[in-house]
Amino acid sequence: MTRGRAVRGVLGVLLAGALTTAGALGWIAWKVTRTVPLPPLPAPATFSWFALGDTGTGDVVSKERLAQLVVGRTMATLDHEARVDALLFLGDNFYPTGLLAREIETRIRHNVVDPYCGFVAFKGPLSPRVAGGCHPVRGRDADAPALLAVLGNHDKIAPESPRLERQILPLYVSNWKLPADAIHVEALAPGLQLLMVDADVFSSGLHLSALADAAAKMPGPWRVLATHRPLQPGNGQAVVNLTRALARTGLRFQLVLAGHEHSLGVATLPAPHGLQVISGGGAKTRRPLDFAGRLLAVQQTGFARIDFVRAGGEDARLFASLYSVPLFGRAARIGTWSVGVDNDVRREDRAGEDPAPDSR
Repeated sequence: MTRGRAVRGVLGVLLAGALTTAGALGWIAWKVTRTVPLPPLPAPATFSWFALGDTGTGDVVSKERLAQLVVGRTMATLDHEARVDALLFLGDNFYPTGLLAREIETRIRHNVVDPYCGFVAFKGPLSPRVAGGCHPVRGRDADAPALLAVLGNHDKIAPESPRLERQILPLYVSNWKLPADAIHVEALAPGLQLLMVDADVFSSGLHLSALADAAAKMPGPWRVLATHRPLQPGNGQAVVNLTRALARTGLRFQLVLAGHEHSLGVATLPAPHGLQVISGGGAKTRRPLDFAGRLLAVQQTGFARIDFVRAGGEDARLFASLYSVPLFGRAARIGTWSVGVDNDVRREDRAGEDPAPDSR
């Protein structure tokens, strides 16, 4: 680590600790006004969402907490330019051991309300206890997007955490949804379904019956898979079994969204699937791992934006854009890819993008 980078890290820690919650958000809004270019879409999107994982830090004073705030602020700025219909959290929502009852309100404020203030809804019976100084920029709860979430490995270390995230957190943040079932289908738009999977359940088998039930609810033709661990070798037996089970049931996905790797990346997947987007830089980073089909991998905090564009006929496509949001420096769209209904992947117009930082 260079001396300059170390100094910036120390400054980030000091700033995060010195500022109150409301003051931190005010400072970010004033000091870090992150404007980033919109994706190069051929027509207005039918449905759009942000996707990010590995977000929740357990430290009140840390560089990671400040990074999460900056990423959230940048998402809110982009949302102001082109609204999204949902946020998708790709697991490891609460580090290091999950959500604990004894600290639930503090953690919800720090890990959900503060960084994503522009997206939360406060219609729950316990919402006033965490709202604090958050006044959603959308201006009304009726306009708040759905906050969809899957579990990550860190969310399960504390046995109570999955239940708290599923059942109790929505009492505070009313648009938060973590499905009760490990395999869940969410209808996003006509012809577009999202399969939310807790891949760890596949450690014990293929669960073909549950996947077959899910397949019956996914007529397509557009399907997206969201799970914590990327579909790539080296991610454990659960991912191996999930991949085999998907092949056995005949489910085909144009897009797979995953976190776990604390980085941003894009890769093509073996047939019959299309594109995989790794968006695990919600608060922290590490060097990306090498994997087959990789198109881009960067060690940066940031997020993905997905736009479903139904321009009609053959022009309908899913667009996936990666946004790099460094703690210090300028945020940028570092790439946009699209995939068609038959899983043809292409790189879209690079206009307005910056070179990918730290690309491996």
